[in-house]
Amino acid sequence: MRTDFRLQAAGPRAPNGLPSVARLALEIAGGVARRLRTTSMLPPRSLPAIPIASPGSGRQTDRRSRLPVAAASLASLLGLLAVTGCGGGLSHRVDNDKLKDMSRQGQIWIYDAENEIVVGLDRLDDARDELRAVERRLKKAEEAVDRAEKRGNRMAVEMAEEWVKYLEAMQRWAKARIKAQQVGVTSAEAAVELAKAQVINREDLLGGKNFSIVDYQTQYDEWKKEYERDQKKAVSLRKSARKMEQRWWVLRRRNIAQSGDFDTGLWVE
Repeated sequence: MRTDFRLQAAGPRAPNGLPSVARLALEIAGGVARRLRTTSMLPPRSLPAIPIASPGSGRQTDRRSRLPVAAASLASLLGLLAVTGCGGGLSHRVDNDKLKDMSRQGQIWIYDAENEIVVGLDRLDDARDELRAVERRLKKAEEAVDRAEKRGNRMAVEMAEEWVKYLEAMQRWAKARIKAQQVGVTSAEAAVELAKAQVINREDLLGGKNFSIVDYQTQYDEWKKEYERDQKKAVSLRKSARKMEQRWWVLRRRNIAQSGDFDTGLWVE
């Protein structure tokens, strides 16, 4: 039977008219987007063992699959970190020149770790948006106190002041959350440096068997612990704010029940 080698070289075409390679690229891009949405509230992951065979294990890495380091990707991430004020606290960084001969497996592993930085930056943006929203509400609450005092409405003043206390507690929480997410981004960056060090060590790049990863592991562990501490502090502040919110709602319902003035209860919002 005659075979059309031109079709084989071009690859089979997908039903939508795109070549298989293009279709695969779109699917990967969609997968990354879905992952960013579903992991935006998760903390940085712990690093499992790198699934790369060490020299002498009997499994040889295909040298034809070795790729250069994507310097543009690393540079863009470093640029994002500089803009957001994160990533400046690392003491140990891997020289990317040592990674130029890493395998495709090693490159994929490092890219996966880099993706956690992107997720961390997304969480940091959310935290900053939350602080701006809280501060807008706080400004309105403070204005409500002034209006109530000018009216001489003691009940409205009491509710507005309780509202201010609640939003001030929310402001403290939002600021603590930003700090935690900044540390989380640095923790994710430390995970990237650890992944690079592990690749050098496992693949024996440029004498990598003598390349110690202890400092990189310690660096990552320390940043991860600090992130967890800051997360616990933020959670504690959010619980305190929630209690103050409940006190405000109790006060509001009681005053409305006593006065029958629903407009005053809504007016302070």
